[in-house]
Amino acid sequence: MNEAHCMQMRKALTARGWSSDGTSPHDTMTLSDSFLESTDLSALFDLLVTRREKIGHFWRDDARTAYEDVVSAVEAVKEVSIS
Repeated sequence: MNEAHCMQMRKALTARGWSSDGTSPHDTMTLSDSFLESTDLSALFDLLVTRREKIGHFWRDDARTAYEDVVSAVEAVKEVSIS
């Protein structure tokens, strides 16, 4: 992902409650700057959608918070990819 996309992703994630170091609101995952720089949007989107689908099979409280985190990341990727 190029630097502009990384900055847009960080901004989109922060707007969704993620910390500046890339930790999700419920602390279930981290998308660090180095990770974002080493992947592209389509690969990140595929990874997140796969994670969302796997988590969706388990509806315990801990899975719900992980699901909310991954959904917010998917929405951030969508926002960056259309801008």
